[in-house]
Amino acid sequence: MDMDKVYIVLLNYNAWQDTVACIQSILKQSYAQYEIVVVDNMSTNDSRTQLITWARQLPAAQGWQLLQYNHLQFDTITGNPQPVISFIWSDKNGGFAYGNNIGMRYSLQQTGPHFIWLLNNDTVVFEDTLTNMVRFFIQQQAVQKTGMAGCLQLYYHDPSQVQIMYGRYNYRFGLASEYGARMPLQQAQQLPDVPVDYLSGACMLTHSSVIERIGLMSEDYFLFFEELDLAVRLKNAGYALVYCKDARILHKHGVSINGGTTSGTRPFADYHHFRSEYIFVRKYYRRYILFYLLVTGMQLTNRLIRGRFSNLKALVKGTMDGLRYTPQKKEQAL
Repeated sequence: MDMDKVYIVLLNYNAWQDTVACIQSILKQSYAQYEIVVVDNMSTNDSRTQLITWARQLPAAQGWQLLQYNHLQFDTITGNPQPVISFIWSDKNGGFAYGNNIGMRYSLQQTGPHFIWLLNNDTVVFEDTLTNMVRFFIQQQAVQKTGMAGCLQLYYHDPSQVQIMYGRYNYRFGLASEYGARMPLQQAQQLPDVPVDYLSGACMLTHSSVIERIGLMSEDYFLFFEELDLAVRLKNAGYALVYCKDARILHKHGVSINGGTTSGTRPFADYHHFRSEYIFVRKYYRRYILFYLLVTGMQLTNRLIRGRFSNLKALVKGTMDGLRYTPQKKEQAL
């Protein structure tokens, strides 16, 4: 495995300014071979117009193309045959996994083995982020069967604070924790290494050979738990999840989900969290479902005490919809 070309998949939904800022930071990084794949997940604002208007101002060396995705097909609308940036208009907003799968399908239709970097559009990368991640992945592959690598995520508005290093998950009760979260950077760097249960979906590097083996992201979920589902499938296939402490990004965190607010989780996010949680537990940990329901009861009580009645309704509906949902028997076709 060499320093193969990297397809960098960004998912845009009504946040073209963040997407442009992310692309601008990527264009400054040191890795030589890459293509940025921007999937617009059927934005309801003028994101598509704004992204193309911005792209038309790029230097000729930073060529771009525009494609329309529809039913597993990519139709070229306009652009450069050797693009640095490919904009793909999705046929619908099918959620986080659906949009990222479009980007991965596009990469898999290109020739040769390659890396795939799933990156949130509300992030900013450093010049050496991608180089460090690819080198680390290759180093890890030499000593263990590596499926995916994550990085150190810092808060965009306060880079001295860690947002997440990687995730831990208590599968008996369905409790996820972000290792190193909200700790000062210097303090977090002194933490002992513990097993990686999952990687943050904001930054995940994998290889085409891995996706060809395990399949794309599960579209059972519209939002949340996609990275946990992926982690379970990777581990079941014998792959390790690894964390690269020398690669960093800045993350604005939750712009699309909570509309950039800091006042708490919106009912929309609560609904999809609990719907996805119960789809996940029914797929992998059915024997612990009563424990999950116990924890959900405590979370419901918390929202009742705090008077967050809209969230309460969303929690109940999400839980019921997740319990009723029949997960797909096979993952999405490549």
